[in-house]
Amino acid sequence: MKDTVSRATDTVIIGNRHLSIEDVVDAADGRRPARLSDDPDFRGRIARGGAYLERLLANKGTVYGVNTGYGESCTVTVPADLVQELPLHLTR
Repeated sequence: MKDTVSRATDTVIIGNRHLSIEDVVDAADGRRPARLSDDPDFRGRIARGGAYLERLLANKGTVYGVNTGYGESCTVTVPADLVQELPLHLTR
């Protein structure tokens, strides 16, 4: 199923289609809302990606920016109990 921009709300739908620069800028600037596609194939890919990360982390795998620092701190491992806080520090 090919995703398109919803004409009724002009929502940027993130899914199987390529987004234009205008789509991304409009969503980032808040001019248009954005949402993930309801397409089952797309949702399945998202779910499989999340499950893969969960398995990797459960087996003490290392994932840049998920359980490591960023940039020059990429060799610093973040303890499992602090992984949930890591994204908050990136936005501060």
